[in-house]
Amino acid sequence: MSMDAELYPTIMLLIDRLSPESQRQILDSLIWKLRPELLVPEAGAVLKAVVALLRQGDAFTIRWVKQRLLEQGFEATNKEIYNAITYLKNKGKIQRQSYGKYIVQGAA
Repeated sequence: MSMDAELYPTIMLLIDRLSPESQRQILDSLIWKLRPELLVPEAGAVLKAVVALLRQGDAFTIRWVKQRLLEQGFEATNKEIYNAITYLKNKGKIQRQSYGKYIVQGAA
């Protein structure tokens, strides 16, 4: 039996003992870590690309996002990136720290 198979029942038992709110927080954390594209299933290409860059607890700027997208060969206008960031902020997925600087929600 693999380590993963041995840990699974224990993890599920621990999760079952948590409040629904705590379970939701764990789910959000796992989605950000493992499958960030699931956070925005109906999103356009720019929003999906931005979400894929971000990790829980990371601080970032719009300039950083644009540079990472360009490095990946993905071209987006400043307005498209700003719109994606604004959408995530309005949905409570990220928080504005200061002018032009944001942090992904759920930082430890």
